[in-house]
Amino acid sequence: MRLCLMAQASELIILFLVIVCLVALAAWLFVKNRKQNILLENEKKVLTLVAQDTELQTKLDNVCKLIEQQIPHAHCTVMIRDFKARTLNVVSSNSFPAEFSEQLRNIPIGDEGGACGLAVASGEAVIVADMLADSRFESFIPLINEYKLRACWSFPFSSSKSEIAGTFALYFPSKRKPCARELRLIQQTRELVGLVYTQHLERLRREESEEHYRSLHTYNPEAVFTLDTNGCFAQMNASGLRMLELPEETVLGQHYSAVVKEEDKERTDSHFRAALRGEAQRYEIQITSHSGAVMDLDITNMPIVVNGDITGVHGVATDITQHRRDQEQLKILERSVEASVNGIVIADARKPGYPLVYINPAFERITGYSQEEMLGRNCKVLQGDGTDSRAIEQIRSCLRKERDVQTTIRNYRKDGSPFWNDLYIAPVRDNNGVLTHYIGIQNDVTARKEQEEKVAWHATHDPLTSLPNRSLLEDRLEQAFLFSRRYKKNLAIMFIDLDGFKPVNDSMGHSVGDALLKAVAERLRAAIRDGDTLSRFGGDEFVVVLPNAGTVEDINEIAERFLFTVAEPYKVGTKELTLTASIGVAVGDEALTEPRLLIQQADMAMYKAKRRGNDNFEWFTSDINEKVERHVLMRHEIQEALKNEQFSLVYQPIFDSNKQITSVEALLRWHHPEQGVISPIEFISLAEHTGQIIPLGRWVFEQVCRDMPELQALGIPTIAVNLSPLQLSRSRFCSDLEVILDTYGVSPEQLVLEITENVLVSELTNASSMLNELHRIGFKIAIDDFGTGYSSLRYLQELPIDILKIDKSFVNDVGEGKKYEGITRAMLAIAQELQLRVVAEGVETEDQLTFLKNHHCLYFQGYLLAKPMPLTNLQSFLQNQSVNA
Repeated sequence: MRLCLMAQASELIILFLVIVCLVALAAWLFVKNRKQNILLENEKKVLTLVAQDTELQTKLDNVCKLIEQQIPHAHCTVMIRDFKARTLNVVSSNSFPAEFSEQLRNIPIGDEGGACGLAVASGEAVIVADMLADSRFESFIPLINEYKLRACWSFPFSSSKSEIAGTFALYFPSKRKPCARELRLIQQTRELVGLVYTQHLERLRREESEEHYRSLHTYNPEAVFTLDTNGCFAQMNASGLRMLELPEETVLGQHYSAVVKEEDKERTDSHFRAALRGEAQRYEIQITSHSGAVMDLDITNMPIVVNGDITGVHGVATDITQHRRDQEQLKILERSVEASVNGIVIADARKPGYPLVYINPAFERITGYSQEEMLGRNCKVLQGDGTDSRAIEQIRSCLRKERDVQTTIRNYRKDGSPFWNDLYIAPVRDNNGVLTHYIGIQNDVTARKEQEEKVAWHATHDPLTSLPNRSLLEDRLEQAFLFSRRYKKNLAIMFIDLDGFKPVNDSMGHSVGDALLKAVAERLRAAIRDGDTLSRFGGDEFVVVLPNAGTVEDINEIAERFLFTVAEPYKVGTKELTLTASIGVAVGDEALTEPRLLIQQADMAMYKAKRRGNDNFEWFTSDINEKVERHVLMRHEIQEALKNEQFSLVYQPIFDSNKQITSVEALLRWHHPEQGVISPIEFISLAEHTGQIIPLGRWVFEQVCRDMPELQALGIPTIAVNLSPLQLSRSRFCSDLEVILDTYGVSPEQLVLEITENVLVSELTNASSMLNELHRIGFKIAIDDFGTGYSSLRYLQELPIDILKIDKSFVNDVGEGKKYEGITRAMLAIAQELQLRVVAEGVETEDQLTFLKNHHCLYFQGYLLAKPMPLTNLQSFLQNQSVNA
């Protein structure tokens, strides 16, 4: 019985438990269905908001509410990226107070920007289960504690351009990571956020485009209108309404033919129909305004295409009435002046540069320029080097003041021939007194002007040499004196007298003497600087006025150049003659009051120069410094040294990376009988200035050719010879070298001609053609002291250069990270790229040699390897080298 009761009780308990479970299940299903209903309602609400044109924040707030309802304890934020500032700012955080958003302004993108900054920087989701345990959140600890936050999940979202536009982030009050379901839900929500933001950007762009169109239509100064397919006005801006003098309500709906003049209606209809066919049109018509005013319009019609269909015609009308009237006026003026014998031009004063709108046939005959060449240009084309700048400024000043002007100016025809133009320019004004044009009338007065100039020229110039005579010299001297006082410049006079001219004149006749004087004058004229004055003082005497003489060294250099210029041989008929000159120099001081006194002082100094042996110059001063004395003396000593064979050559070997001699460089030495060895630094530069480098260079070249057999016997394949810019400036230099080669039986392939890189840009030489000719003959070309000059690197590729010699100033400062190390590496790299052979000069240490070898320099020259030595010592050096090898 007890067992039966116990069994019944057990069954009741089980039944009760089943009922409880069913009730719990029903309750759970009710809650779940309710949540799903709420979720569906929220999703529907969000999608409705997305479809509607609501504010961005409203849409994002609802998205955040949706995700917060589905993930317990979540607080959602959306941050948008500022591309210019590279920061993030909160746009939605509805479950946080406003203070939270304020504290998250301008979050940096990157490691310092927490999970959101890092998510944008990396483009990947950043999930932090515990922000207090992550060092990247140290700067955010006060904010985390204030709002009791621990976990942060940040997901970047993109715009339509696939750019990371911001982050969608969830915050939690406790440590946690997302499960797979939550990640799927977040991914869907993140895409929805991206869609919402993209829709927002599209709306902004659409609004901007619409505003842009409205601005173009509303504020356009031209009349802008729209016609429907029937030709009735559908829109017209304010400019168009003002043109028609009608209100908008009267114009809209009216057919365009109501304002077009009768004779233009048929043509307007034709253009309108063409626009409706999709063809843009441009044409001119006349219309009548409400007040009866007739206007000339330039019309542009464009079809309006919507979804492939033409729904109307867009038009722009430009008022060209005044332009047409101006054209008519110009035609009247043109007909009235075409028969004039004077050149007449009309220029538009309303446009920059005053372009010509008309020239008459007489202008074409005088200048050689046709209408097609001149219309639209101004008369500056007639100006040239001989045009007086003062006359130009006079014209410009009157034009600025809108006044008439008359002047005589030197102009140039199209063929380059000059003519004198008696020019009158007058302003032309409209009825309101506004300047619109200038009219210019020109008269060719060349014949009259040339006669006047001829008379004036003979009064101030020497008829034989065409140089200024004494009269003009005194005037120029006075001007130079005033200039030097005003600008505190040195005023110098050089008195030049020809040595030995009288015997030539007496023995060969005055015709030869006159020809010789003209030749000297031409040479001196070519040698003076801009601003200096060369005058024939009388007989065989010349005076040079230097208003900006410069330093003592500058004046000495000028005098040396004159001496060298005069001393070059002359060809008069069949005779070859040689002259020298003696020059006296006088420089004015502050006590000078009478500038003509300088001519007397320079004359006395010239006689002092003659007493010292001619072909010389002297200063009028008792305190010439030792340097100047040495300069003058050495010039004569160089000449004597050439005559007395005081010069000699030494040879410095050039080695390859195996320390084998591949070439030698010939170097000049001077053994003075009294002063001993004189440094090349001292006498080479002087020889360059005086022109003595020409005979010195010839001597060096001939001596190398004389030594060539012995050098070849020593197994040295090539010899390097230095050239000066002055040598390259001589037109017959190449032919002179070929003569020397033939005389000594030397091949040009055995010689390397070294030039400094400044020769490439020197105005004294025609380096390009000269080097090409030397290379064609067979010489190898080397650039010496590379890196110290100012030549362009393009010369290395354009000119026939075989070898670069890096200057020792760079080699001395390489190794151990010194300042020129990078430059040296760069030069070696450039040479290697251009396939040029490189020689490093001035190698003095093993460290330098190692550095250069490591950077692919293959040839070396310097005291570490060998000093310059005479030929006899070179023989011994090579023998010792072979023994040591």
